[in-house]
Amino acid sequence: MNGIMSHMFKKPSRQSATLDFDLEGELCQATVRWNKQAKRLIMRVDPRSGEVAITLPKRVSLKEAQKFIAERTGWIKEQRSSIVIAPPIACGQTLDFKGVSHQLVFTDVAPRSVRLGDGVIEIGGPSGHAPARLQRWLKKQAREALTESVERHVGTLGLVYNSIAVADTKSRWGSCSSKKNLRFSWRLVLARPEILNYVAAHEVAHLVEMNHSKAFWAQVERCDSNWKTHRKWLKQEGHMLFAMANV
Repeated sequence: MNGIMSHMFKKPSRQSATLDFDLEGELCQATVRWNKQAKRLIMRVDPRSGEVAITLPKRVSLKEAQKFIAERTGWIKEQRSSIVIAPPIACGQTLDFKGVSHQLVFTDVAPRSVRLGDGVIEIGGPSGHAPARLQRWLKKQAREALTESVERHVGTLGLVYNSIAVADTKSRWGSCSSKKNLRFSWRLVLARPEILNYVAAHEVAHLVEMNHSKAFWAQVERCDSNWKTHRKWLKQEGHMLFAMANV
């Protein structure tokens, strides 16, 4: 009987929920997710859509999340005001590649390839397929650059990793799983190489320190002695990488 009663009153497992909140007269909604590894409440604003996402430690309630939002509406507004909607990729548009501005040229003729020139990126083949072809090329360039940086950093720290993936991530420049899988935003290849190198160092350091402790930053320091400057640039200017290419 006691077993039946305890089962009846057992709290349901929580994974995600949504919360409505008021932002100076605008009704907004935040996505809430519980993470058993989280040690504090974390809020992120999508640099492209302005959507708000909150990660909660396992035992934190929705009521606490609501209070967390209410105390930070000014910050949310500031983050959303800096969002710049990227125009669709088009011939003649400029795009940064490794921190250098290039003009996009759709040749509309063969070969169906991408060629990097002096201040120009030429995309061959039918113009209608040029944006997708450009994105595939950018992802390939990002993966090559990130692989090179990761290999250098794991060599420095004497570590190993399982895999590297690139994607069009919404809120993180990189991540490292408990299975040693590294994942990065392909948009890092739009920034100066030292910025991409810092993010690679950051995630490689997580292979040994799955936190942001002093020990973690000491590992980052071994790979990138100027990491504070690069981290500051990403915080202040990183949103512009999302405003460069809507592909």
